[in-house]
Amino acid sequence: MKFIKSAYVICIEPYSLVEDDRRREFVLNTLLCISVCFLLGLNSLVIHQSLLLGEKYRGISPILFTLLTLLYVSLLVLSRKGFRRIATYGLLILYLIGTSYTAWTWGFDIPSLIIGCVFIIAVSSVLISTRASMYICLGLCVSIILLASFQTAGHYPSLTWRNEEPTMHDAFYYAFIILLITFLYWLSNRQTEQALIRALFSEKTLEKERDQLELTVEERTREIRRLQMERVTDLHHRAEFGNISSGAFHDLMNPLSSIHLITSEIDNEAHEKIPEYKEYISHALNASRKMQDFLDVLRKQMRSDKDKISFNPKKEIEEVLLLLSYKIKKAGCVVTTKEEEACILFGNPIMFYQIVSNLISNSIDAYDNIQYDKHINITFGKKRDYFVLEATDHGCGITKENLTQIFESFFTTKEKTKGSGLGLASTKHIVEKEFGGSITVQSTQNTITTFTVTLPLYEKNPKINNKGMPTNNQKTSIN
Repeated sequence: MKFIKSAYVICIEPYSLVEDDRRREFVLNTLLCISVCFLLGLNSLVIHQSLLLGEKYRGISPILFTLLTLLYVSLLVLSRKGFRRIATYGLLILYLIGTSYTAWTWGFDIPSLIIGCVFIIAVSSVLISTRASMYICLGLCVSIILLASFQTAGHYPSLTWRNEEPTMHDAFYYAFIILLITFLYWLSNRQTEQALIRALFSEKTLEKERDQLELTVEERTREIRRLQMERVTDLHHRAEFGNISSGAFHDLMNPLSSIHLITSEIDNEAHEKIPEYKEYISHALNASRKMQDFLDVLRKQMRSDKDKISFNPKKEIEEVLLLLSYKIKKAGCVVTTKEEEACILFGNPIMFYQIVSNLISNSIDAYDNIQYDKHINITFGKKRDYFVLEATDHGCGITKENLTQIFESFFTTKEKTKGSGLGLASTKHIVEKEFGGSITVQSTQNTITTFTVTLPLYEKNPKINNKGMPTNNQKTSIN
């Protein structure tokens, strides 16, 4: 086995990198190896017969046959050195010389001539191209016609073979040529099929790699978008804090002023009236507690931690209203809240705080340029296995064209000084990614707009699982 493998590597294994050239090189090397082995065997037989018969030997010259064998060996060496085309054309030339000699010596109608021509056409088709085989076929046809014209014009080749009975040597020769042609095509087709199999395998591999690359790119894109959205949400959160801080600080001034007035009154009055100042002290303490509440809310707004805990949504909503109280009063709005069924949520309360803050701020902004009663209704509570929050206003509403875009980043219908286009986009991101919930909107322009947030309920710290959740796809209703 090692000898056969070594012989294959030395004599047949193709060196070309191009698939089609590898196939042709493999067939050529195999054909040359078979030819060399066959000629070596015949050469041994010719030499043996010439030595055995001596002067009575009438066959081909052993020297000429040895030179012919060396020619085939040299073609194999050329092919192994990288000169495949030269070796191919040299092989075809040798076949053509042999066929022409046969036709010139024994006539154009000898059966071996026809078989030899077929073999040459097959070799040229496999080793070069079908176009080359067509040219060679036309050349052979012209040569046969010329030989026939010479023969009919007076050149009489040896026709003694016609009077001889066919022998087993003739049968073996014809069978060998036919087998060689069949083997040639089988070898070429086998290499072609293997090339097709490799091509199909490569195609499937490329498809898998492409699909995997698409998945990787898609996952990476989703991750980048998620990180970008988190940063945008955080920036919007801080920007929103800046917007509402002026109102919060305005509200802080009232209790601070009260404390200042009361303490000044205590300092200015006589000490004998100290019992009467207990009421002032009580008012000062209440004002300081109110100021502390404001500071707690502001401190909470500035936090950015991502810890998930159990919290009371009602308390978070009340803190949002406390912080937005100045904005609500300035806009002339009346906010009413209604808790249908108490429940506890699990998640990041700061994120929930942002959801409520964004929705209420959006409802307040919907009343810009509207003078009639400005009511905002906040309904929340447990419904079956979900927490549902609804924010309803009777402001300007949302047009049909804008309804499908309101959750897109940087889309806004407000003035540049009043909106960044990030509020609803960040709200949707928080609802879906942080709580595994959904947000929908229903709006009739200039009549009513309702945002509905649906969040899953958990009794304790679970892994977020959206199984059984309503779809996160945006659902719109236009009246």
